[in-house]
Amino acid sequence: MQSLDVFLSRLRPLVPGCPEPTAVQALLDSAIEFCDETVAITTVTEPSALHAGVASYDLDLPPQTELTRVVRAWSGKRKLKLTQGVKVDTPLVYYNPDGEFTAPEGPPTIATITETGVVTLYPTPDAATAAKELLTVKLATRPTRTATQVDDALYSAWAEAIVAGAMYRLAGMPGTSFSDEAQSVKAHTRYRYFINRARVEANRTSLGGAVAVRSTPFA
Repeated sequence: MQSLDVFLSRLRPLVPGCPEPTAVQALLDSAIEFCDETVAITTVTEPSALHAGVASYDLDLPPQTELTRVVRAWSGKRKLKLTQGVKVDTPLVYYNPDGEFTAPEGPPTIATITETGVVTLYPTPDAATAAKELLTVKLATRPTRTATQVDDALYSAWAEAIVAGAMYRLAGMPGTSFSDEAQSVKAHTRYRYFINRARVEANRTSLGGAVAVRSTPFA
């Protein structure tokens, strides 16, 4: 992880007189937007044990990050179909032949993802599946709104992008000593260029793309 302060030496000359807290906040906002739009930073979880009769599993995210989206999920070597948006307190339930609510058990084929980072599998793993398969998830992350550090790759690979995103925000602030509408527009154009380039690079990879991949365990 890299402190947001490492970007300041690049940003300060572009916005002279900007208070450091304001500059750091603009860098954080830039990093969050960049991650949201590009899926540039991903994490691959350590393979985690499935449990018979247990459908939902929490994802353990890296410090100071939150989930942007799940890119891929596997049960054993089988890729799962992804769906989105089921609330964490709404279990997946189905009618059995007797008309009772139940969740069928067997090898999972679908992974439903919530914004809070819970993966719910369907069918619910049975004993045979739990004995031989592990759950692995590739997920994209972004910094939290209170983050003081960001992923290494945002500095090593995308420092110019993050600085451009911060500059367009700061130079576009009216009534400051560093306001410059023309420079704000120019920086915004450059920022969008980097976002588009990162998207292209992500789409070229076989698993949906990422600049940096690390392993992180389930909670």
